[in-house]
Amino acid sequence: MRLDFPWSGRIRRWSRRFRGSATVVSLLLLMVFVVLGMVMAATSLQAVVLTRTQQRSSVAFNLAEAGAERGLRYLRVQASPPAGSAAFSPFGATPIALGSGTYSVEIDPDDDNASASLKRYAIRSTGSALGRQETVELYVRMSTFGSYAFFFDNWPSGTFLDNNSVVDGPAHVNGSNGVPMLLRWSNSAANPIFRRGLFTTALSSISYLSPSTAPTTEAEYQKIFELGSAGYRLGVSTISLPPSTSAQQIAAWGSSSGFPATDGVYVPAAASTCSSGIYMQGSFDRMLFRVTAATTQVIELTQGSRNWEITIDRVANTTQIVDTEGSNPPVTTSLTGTPNGSIYCSGDIADLSGQLADSYVTGGTVVSRNASTLCNDTAAGRSITVTGDIRYRTPPNNGEDWDSNTNLTAATLGLVSDEVRIAATAPTNFRVDATMVCGRSGGSGKFWAPAYATRTPAGTVQVFGGIVANEAGVTSTTQPSGWYDSYYYDLRLRSNPPPYFPTTGLYQRLSFRRISAGVA
Repeated sequence: MRLDFPWSGRIRRWSRRFRGSATVVSLLLLMVFVVLGMVMAATSLQAVVLTRTQQRSSVAFNLAEAGAERGLRYLRVQASPPAGSAAFSPFGATPIALGSGTYSVEIDPDDDNASASLKRYAIRSTGSALGRQETVELYVRMSTFGSYAFFFDNWPSGTFLDNNSVVDGPAHVNGSNGVPMLLRWSNSAANPIFRRGLFTTALSSISYLSPSTAPTTEAEYQKIFELGSAGYRLGVSTISLPPSTSAQQIAAWGSSSGFPATDGVYVPAAASTCSSGIYMQGSFDRMLFRVTAATTQVIELTQGSRNWEITIDRVANTTQIVDTEGSNPPVTTSLTGTPNGSIYCSGDIADLSGQLADSYVTGGTVVSRNASTLCNDTAAGRSITVTGDIRYRTPPNNGEDWDSNTNLTAATLGLVSDEVRIAATAPTNFRVDATMVCGRSGGSGKFWAPAYATRTPAGTVQVFGGIVANEAGVTSTTQPSGWYDSYYYDLRLRSNPPPYFPTTGLYQRLSFRRISAGVA
């Protein structure tokens, strides 16, 4: 039986009318899907191409980075820093094959290297692979021993540090004699031994003096290292001391030949203008730093019956040398300019003390810096004996940036000798504002007190700067006698060491950047 509604015919007529429209809609939808598919395919293809480009660029970048690192290694193994200012290719002009590509390296010395004590170099490396090319630049500067508050090549057997000692800054022990650092710590100590920096050693262990034992808890580690168990690192690379002070000698004299043979004080000049540093031939009985005005440094020198007084006026930019010549009338020499900061003595200095004048700073700019490296002949086993305070007129502030006005104003002094000694007549408590390097590669230099066992009561020598030596010298005993030694790192030295301060043979990374990228 068929059931018919009054409107069923109308519905059939409507369906016949729209049957053609459905076909059109279906075709439109099909076109949309085809277009979307094509877009998605194009997008996928573009993504594949982009990924492939990124992969190839990454390979080229890695090759460029490898070339820059090889360039840095090249600088490290050179007997001396490359001279001149012209860029050069250390591995030749032909690109070097590596993996699926090549790299080429260019080293460009800084234009100011001729007059700078710390040479800088831009290492540019270009990597090419699979049609892509990347160029990077690594900018480096020679690194000095001013990077350490506490550094020893050897650690003498039986010598130890305890919580009476302070090492406030980066510390390192090569352990070339195979003897580990010896520590004695106490659970009741209020402060750790090592503060504000890592302790590193080339050896695989640290020794502990009875009654203390190796720490096992974080609280125990913090009695030794301010950073706790993260405060030390074992098995790092050794760092060799410089073989001599010939670089400082050349800087003071201004030439690598014709050094004076007659005892006395020499301030080389060209046309009445300071041309290099201060050269002291022979041994000296006394050397005193004195300040007459904030930025005026006086250096008094005594050699037998002869005396010199060198006045360096940084505001006037002049240097005056007065020589008594024994019983003869004094001879005065006036020069324009100031010495370059290298003070070299071929003999011993038996009495060193005094105060360092400020640098001449105006408007946050250093016009004339009072920074010197005083050294003598380490290869000949020469010594410097400290008889009292050596202080900066303006104390540096480790709580401020190294280039704050206070830290730019404060003087900087480096002492380099085979031995730096504390005189038996030194005060019970005194301070040395200087960073010291004692000894040479393969030597036995040290900072120590020859009278440590008989000088009572025990006092304290506070070093603000750092100590670098072949071995740890004895300054005190447990009786107690001598001087307890405390070392506080001068944070300025990491970025701004004194001129001609001994270098480590390593290079400090100043910056790394990508210069260009594109099609090979």
